[in-house]
Amino acid sequence: MIERLSTQREWANTGQGWQAKESLLRLEGWSRQRRVIILRRRVKGDLAISSNETSGQQTLSFVDVGAGVDVYEYSVLATSLDEELVSFGQLYRDRGDSENILMN
Repeated sequence: MIERLSTQREWANTGQGWQAKESLLRLEGWSRQRRVIILRRRVKGDLAISSNETSGQQTLSFVDVGAGVDVYEYSVLATSLDEELVSFGQLYRDRGDSENILMN
C-alpha cells in the first residue's frame, strides 16, 4: 500500500533517519482529497513480535535482523498543511505520538 500511495520515486531525507514521500488520497466519506505524507525510518537492532497461539496464549518472539536486510517503521499522515515535504519529519517528531494511530 505504501508504494501504491506514493507518486514520487525517491524518498526525501527529513532528518534524524526519517525519509518521506507524498501523494493525494480521497477515501470514501471524505468530502475532498487530502495530501498524504508517508514517513519511514530504518529499524536498527533486534525486533520483537507478539502473536497468539491457538490456545489463546500470547507469545513474544525476538527476531534477529541479518546484515543487508532493511526493516522500516512507517507512519502515514493525512494533512491539509502546505509545508515542504522535508519539513514533515520534524513536524512529526515535534508532535510525537499525540495523533491518532490507525492499525490494520
